[in-house]
Amino acid sequence: MRRRDSLNIFLISLLFFLLLPLYFFPFIRPEILKPVIAEEGILIVTFYIIIREAFIGKFYLPSKPIFYISLFSILYFSLSSIHGLRLSSHPEGFLPFFYLIFLAFFLFEGEKENILEVIVYIALLVSLLTIWEKFIGIPGTWKYKFPEKVSIPLGNPNRLGAYLAVVFPFSLYKKEWRYFISPVIFSSLILSSSQGAYISLLAGFLLWSFFYYPKRRIFSYIGFLLLFLALFFFLRYLPPHSFYWRIFHWKVGWRIFLKSPIIGSGISGVFKNYSIFQEPLRAHFPFPPPSFMERYLHNDFLQLLCEEGIFGFLLFYIIIFLILKNYIKVKRMPENLISLSLLIWLMLGFLSFPLYIPSATLVVFLTSAIYLKREEMKLNPKLKFGFMIFSVLLIIPVFYLNKVLIGEYHFRKGIFYLEKGRKEKGVKEIKKSEKFNSLNPFLYYSMAVLEKEEGNRKKALKYAKRALSLGLRHPKLKELIEELDGNE
Repeated sequence: MRRRDSLNIFLISLLFFLLLPLYFFPFIRPEILKPVIAEEGILIVTFYIIIREAFIGKFYLPSKPIFYISLFSILYFSLSSIHGLRLSSHPEGFLPFFYLIFLAFFLFEGEKENILEVIVYIALLVSLLTIWEKFIGIPGTWKYKFPEKVSIPLGNPNRLGAYLAVVFPFSLYKKEWRYFISPVIFSSLILSSSQGAYISLLAGFLLWSFFYYPKRRIFSYIGFLLLFLALFFFLRYLPPHSFYWRIFHWKVGWRIFLKSPIIGSGISGVFKNYSIFQEPLRAHFPFPPPSFMERYLHNDFLQLLCEEGIFGFLLFYIIIFLILKNYIKVKRMPENLISLSLLIWLMLGFLSFPLYIPSATLVVFLTSAIYLKREEMKLNPKLKFGFMIFSVLLIIPVFYLNKVLIGEYHFRKGIFYLEKGRKEKGVKEIKKSEKFNSLNPFLYYSMAVLEKEEGNRKKALKYAKRALSLGLRHPKLKELIEELDGNE
């Protein structure tokens, strides 16, 4: 088997691993578990790249600013995790850190043959599944999830829309694809009913034409004016919660940012602080969202400012813009399509959270890294040995993440059974979850509520305080502790 074929088979397996729906069991919620799977996948592929390049004896290096800023960002984000939430309690919040690892080390990879083909064919399969779902329907437990929107492949219509929006430009790469594959992917994108994906796709195309066709910028200006007017009328007819909830999230996010503007609140800082900072705003805001633990601010730029501060924000986006600058200057396929995909991804970041959608961001980073202009470098024996040692070290967190994933699986299964009124099974699953991941604060909050219902107030207080010590700061937990303490 040729080298490039083995790489492509590996990449197909990895991407399918990230995209395959976990719908065989209704209690698995892909928006929570998929990021953990993605993190494992990122570590595995990084191990694969480093060990393979070490055996081959060569690797590829991009411009020094991109590479060194990537490595420095990994160090900064590692330190950021110290004053953020634990990986075990909020694994999906660590995705930006894992993306940086993926991006930095995928720059070593030299093969790029058929990568776009692999990505486009997977997107075609996903699109065909959504069209099948829409017009024929999927039997069993799959059908009840989002009857008004297609969503089967990714678990959520907005995640599906974001993924297809960033992949769509690649379907224009070959002339023969434009007659069948492009229309199918675009149709699936429309069926997702993701307004954010529609707006981002259009805004990305307008920005792209602005850069690539400087002599025709008058059309870009007209396009932006029409888009602005369309948005004005569109916002008037949006369901109130869709518009107001975003504004609410952004206001809460701004308050979190002001708490620590230079270095941020740490990885998962939004998740840690959201419930605290939302309370003063709720009474004076129309259509406030439910009082829950919000993970995403629906604006990646603001979220990174909150969690990584101005310093981390600049590190992260300087890498992205340095890569984009390299592609904007190259007016040929597929580089110009990669720049378009990056622009669409950036536009999505203003309205949604593509940074936390592995299927979208990994596709963008994969193509961005592998098609950059790079120099081939030879490895001396000492560096070979160092590469191999580093790659072996990456396997350690894979086993840790696997335990977190299994623990989260049993926890979600337990909550599912409790919601269905099957208390005995639910409690059994939640206790099983503790064996795999004893650092999940939500597990102890759930156990505190269960013990309180059973009348075991001492146990309930013990579990509630354990949840508090693990970083949970939800107002309901505070109320529970005050109530239990008062009854002691």
